[in-house]
Amino acid sequence: MFLCIAGTAALTICGIFAQGARSRMAEAALHRALSSEVSSTLGRPNPMRDRYGLLCMDGDDVRSPVYDRLADPVAVHLPAHKTFEDPLSSSGILAEAVGEYMRYRLPTVLVAQAVSRVRSIADELRQDGGDSGLPEVQVGTKGEPDIGSVFADWLAGFDFTAYLGETDTPPTSEEPEEDSDTWLEDLRVRIRAFLVDRILGEELLSELRNIRDCLRKAADTGSGFDLPDFLDPSSISAYLTDLDDWLDVDADPLYRKCAHVEYVMGVCSRALPEQNPSSCSYATGLDGIHFSSLSSVEGPDVERVITGVEDGQKAENRVYASILGLRFGVRAVVNFTDSTRFQRAKTAAAAISGVVALISGGSVVLPEAPLAVAIVSVWSLVEAFDETDRLKAGEGVALCPGLDAVVLDYADYLRLMLYLVPEETFLLRLYGVLSSHVPGSWTRRVEAAGGIRSHNIRVTGLCAT
Repeated sequence: MFLCIAGTAALTICGIFAQGARSRMAEAALHRALSSEVSSTLGRPNPMRDRYGLLCMDGDDVRSPVYDRLADPVAVHLPAHKTFEDPLSSSGILAEAVGEYMRYRLPTVLVAQAVSRVRSIADELRQDGGDSGLPEVQVGTKGEPDIGSVFADWLAGFDFTAYLGETDTPPTSEEPEEDSDTWLEDLRVRIRAFLVDRILGEELLSELRNIRDCLRKAADTGSGFDLPDFLDPSSISAYLTDLDDWLDVDADPLYRKCAHVEYVMGVCSRALPEQNPSSCSYATGLDGIHFSSLSSVEGPDVERVITGVEDGQKAENRVYASILGLRFGVRAVVNFTDSTRFQRAKTAAAAISGVVALISGGSVVLPEAPLAVAIVSVWSLVEAFDETDRLKAGEGVALCPGLDAVVLDYADYLRLMLYLVPEETFLLRLYGVLSSHVPGSWTRRVEAAGGIRSHNIRVTGLCAT
């Protein structure tokens, strides 16, 4: 009798343990099925990732074929339910996705642009200056040198490292000597004082010194710069972690803005076909294929981000008007400060006023001063139209007369306008442009829920590097 009771109890306990083991195995199988479904959802190809490089997934993808297949052996399992979060339409989420894409590309882009710009300016200065490598000072009216040429001359020979001393106090400009009566020396001193006291400032000078010290340590391994021990995996991991933190896009607002602007300039198309991103080295997907070869999307997308106008032609026209206004302002300042040209305008105004007075018999008298201003304004507008048309044709235009070494093209003006767009507005317009080409409910986080009987299982996946 005792053995029967003990045997029954033992069998019951074994059955309970067996049932618990089967439940744990079923839960583990469902967890693996949900994890596989989440991994499949994250890795499923989508046009937003293929065309624009943003890690995301389609929020309308409610299918769960992987889970259904793997969970089929488990009896009475619950169907999978996927919930998508962190939509790409949110400015913060889109900024995070763009930052991940540009994290390791932006330093290369900025260095390449800086080298290209400096080389271009140096070539222009070398061509203008002949063998000396410096531009000659052009003398204008009344024996005064041209301001633009003087500034280019001074900039070419200016020693910026002299202003990165060992102290934190920015150097002050020296007063010109009493016996120095040359106009050029006075201008040189004034420009130097303005550059150091007004433009650079103490904070920027201190930051430049920090960058210089870091570069010195990197160049001189004997000065305390700790290189990783390549035989120690933990040392290499710590070194790579520090490097990854240094490349964090969100570390500085200006650096983050650079990442957003360069992403648009490199990935989105613009009005000029020859300046489209097919030539950009960072406009490639995960497999190294240029985005432009994956989609035939062309048009003024950059202009749409700048203006916020959906119609491409209207956006292009507004950008044209903005560039025209900038060039008109530059030309107006140059023409109104040019005494020779303004004198010609006054002469023409006097002639026109005399002709009108002669024809009207003296009843109509046009004031010469306003007429001269109108003539100079018309000249400036005509020149601005010519320069803007050249920019639209893909040519470069000097920043202003006398600074021929600084040549800007259409893309440079687009980049400048992008920097002026507020970040929140910038991201909203960018998502509008992207979603117009690849519509969908794009998200970066998914949660898959399933289970067995009353036990729920949840697995979360995130699109991130």
